[in-house]
Order: sequence, then C-alpha cells, then structure tokens
Amino acid sequence: MGICINYSGSFKKEASLKNFIEEVKDVAIANNWKYQIYKDEFEADQLGLATFKLDEIYGINITPADCETVTLTFLSNGKIASSFSLETYLNNLETDDLENAERFLYYNFSKTQYAGYHVHKKLCDFFKYIAPKYFNDDFEFEDDTNYYLDNDEAKLIVEFDRSSAIISMFGSAFDVVKPQQGESIRDFLEKVGNIVSNNLKDKFDGNELSFEIRQINLDGDDDLDDIDDILFDGDIKKLD
Repeated sequence: MGICINYSGSFKKEASLKNFIEEVKDVAIANNWKYQIYKDEFEADQLGLATFKLDEIYGINITPADCETVTLTFLSNGKIASSFSLETYLNNLETDDLENAERFLYYNFSKTQYAGYHVHKKLCDFFKYIAPKYFNDDFEFEDDTNYYLDNDEAKLIVEFDRSSAIISMFGSAFDVVKPQQGESIRDFLEKVGNIVSNNLKDKFDGNELSFEIRQINLDGDDDLDDIDDILFDGDIKKLD
C-alpha cells in the first residue's frame, strides 16, 4: 500500500551506457542519494535478444532517502531488470517453475510514498528526461499519482496527503478492530477497509471510496491469530 512508480523497457543500441551512468550518478550526487554502479558497457551483439546472460548486470541503481531503490540496471539484452529480479528468476529456474520465473523479471517498481511528493516529482521528471534519450519505444511508465502525464504538482501533493491519511487510518484501525473467531483474513481486511473508507469520505469532498484487496501474502494457513504478520497489497480509490 502506498504510492509507487512502475516501469519497463530496454536500452537503445545507439546510446552510450557510460554516459547514462554518469548522468544518473550526477543526479544522485546532487540530491545526496545513494547509488551503486554495475558493468558500464554492453556487448553490442547481445542487445535486443530475447535471451540474456545469467550472471551479468549493467547500469546503476539509485536510492533516495526513505524511498525504495530505483532500478536503472539492465540484463545483457538491454532490458531493464534488477539484480533481485534476476536472482529470483534463477531460483525459480532451479525449481523448474518457468512461468513464475519470467513473471516478474522485467517488472520494475519503487515505492515513493515515504520519500514524499518532492522526491516522487524529481524521479518522474528525470524519467521523462532520460527515457527518450536512452530507452527504446517499448518504454512504459506508470505513476500512481498521474503526475508523469499531467505535470500537475498541486494534484500530486493532494494525492500524497490522501495516501498518507489512508495509511495512518489503517494503522489506527488495526489497533482497534480485532478479528472475530473463524473470520477469514480476506473478510477481516475487507471489514477494516470499509471502516477506513467510511471514515475518510469527508476528507475527499464526500466522494465515495472503495477498498480493494489485490493480493494477500501468507507464510502459513488462512489464520488471524497474529494479524501483525499479514502482508497485503491493497488500495483505496475513488469510485467513478
């Protein structure tokens, strides 16, 4: 839960990876962001291939304060992918789970919620600058606030305030609302989500809100004995 950016794409054959790394590094240094550099030169005959080398990562990662790492690294075929995604891919290959191995290999995201709207804005603006210069036409970027498309900073700030209020309300609700005997995790989360939705209506001009559970990740059975161990991916959104 929280505001994220999601993106995918591949590096241009005619662009310079070394120049790309230098530009990203300069931005990281200027903003006091952490960065990590990997291999800085592609093998030209590997770019654009469907296959890739299993032990090589190229490019650079940046990590703004209070933000998840932003993946600006590539496989040998030039597609954007993180070292973590590659490791997960290799682990799934060992279990012959090919479908799951490929599922998230090229899916890149970073949660910017706790870094604040100003960092989110800088990242969106930077991607808008580097994408046409270094990435192919297959580049796609999704921004939960829509700032990447509309450049509306006022709306961006409202979206961050709204998301922060929702997360805070959920934290309070979990402290107060307790699961009932025999209640499933999904039913419990939906109950909490509806409570939060109703309590937040007034904050958003009276617009009706809905809570949707997209995924529940559990280590064991559908058990509510320890709700603090439940990790879920959900969203509260305005109904059209």
